[in-house]
Amino acid sequence: MTNKPFFSGMVFALNQRFVKNCNVANWGHVDIACQTLRKSMNIKLSTEPTLSGDGQFLEFVTEVNGREVRCALAREALETWFWVPPDAALSRLTRAYLDGSKRIAVVLERRIVKQAAEPVVLRAEHFSG
Repeated sequence: MTNKPFFSGMVFALNQRFVKNCNVANWGHVDIACQTLRKSMNIKLSTEPTLSGDGQFLEFVTEVNGREVRCALAREALETWFWVPPDAALSRLTRAYLDGSKRIAVVLERRIVKQAAEPVVLRAEHFSG
């Protein structure tokens, strides 16, 4: 029996990810070599976040693939990862949020994949990985 693949180029959808270019080597022992590609989301962050009642979160609505999603960004995340001073005013929090919007969008995408419930809350530990 040869180790020549008997099928290739099949695409499988699996939990928000796509597996492409799979090759099975033989029937007796299944050897699969795949390339995994993540399906990207279209995320548009709001440019007008508001401060939560307790002052601990920046709340905003973002558009994800055409759907509105409520989100909250912890003040501690802004202080830890975006160099916002403790007890900063809303204007300073908003400036850090807008300046860091690309990074926030990437972390938000990861949280949306893991967490289906709203609001999607971003904490300092979500930015460390």
